[in-house]
Amino acid sequence: MSLKLFIDEDSLSKPLVKFLRKAGYNVVTVNEVGLNGKSDLMVLNYAIEIGRIILTHNCQDFENLHKETITHPGIFAIRNDSNYSK
Repeated sequence: MSLKLFIDEDSLSKPLVKFLRKAGYNVVTVNEVGLNGKSDLMVLNYAIEIGRIILTHNCQDFENLHKETITHPGIFAIRNDSNYSK
């Protein structure tokens, strides 16, 4: 069983998506489901509905949504800074 990932628009990269799929991950992107440009809350709600972990670089907004949402499949937030305390 592979991770079911939902790639947020800020993390869309054709090479990344291709690599993840080739590595056996089950990947769906916001573009593929027509959610590009939609709110983070809509993206999270869709991920919950389809049971997928969000992969995003939008750490702050999704951290806030994580605190407000009782349950979700997961948020894989990738930071672009070197502050290891986060």
